[in-house]
Amino acid sequence: MTRAALVLLALLGCHSSSSTAAADAAPSARPKIVRPRVVATGEMPLDLAQSKLHLVMVKDHVTPVDATMSFRDGALGASSTRLSVDLDSFDSQIAIRSERVRNIFFETSAIGWESAELAFELPAALVAELHEKKTLSKAKLEGTLKVHGGTSKLPVTVDAGYEGAKVWVKSVGPVDVKVSDLGLTDNLRRLNAICMHDSIDDVVKVDVSLVFNPPSH
Repeated sequence: MTRAALVLLALLGCHSSSSTAAADAAPSARPKIVRPRVVATGEMPLDLAQSKLHLVMVKDHVTPVDATMSFRDGALGASSTRLSVDLDSFDSQIAIRSERVRNIFFETSAIGWESAELAFELPAALVAELHEKKTLSKAKLEGTLKVHGGTSKLPVTVDAGYEGAKVWVKSVGPVDVKVSDLGLTDNLRRLNAICMHDSIDDVVKVDVSLVFNPPSH
């Protein structure tokens, strides 16, 4: 079975609530591993309650499916930002569909496969501009997305600014994440077959909204 992935965060398959449909998805009832936050001295920790990731994927050629995901960890440093996405938090507002995406596409029941990692380098000029002007508009960042060993480049355009001592960051528009770039095509096909769709697009549209709290020390 291939590696499952994030970005894909969307494979938004099915919406049947029948007992047969429920049986197709592997059981997800397992203890949630609580990992300690990792924040280095001087870093601004990600506000997990206020930060969200929104996904849109198209099934059956024309039908968009919306979903959200939460973060497990993250921090903003002087020259880089790192984020850990909780793949087990995938929520499309339809329980059986969300369960299938988690179990069949992301395969979150595998140990260590319940998260995806995002990392961005912050150019010194952008950091200096944010400190000076307290706001940034349409700043271009180059990120790396890693899911179950698969890695993909992720260019993102963001607005950012200070709100008191906090820093907020929002994507200007959706970022295209390709399932095939992460080596997840087989998982996508399997999900599509089980959900009996005509198609599920290879591209997932991703938006992020982040809030970083002041350093604690």
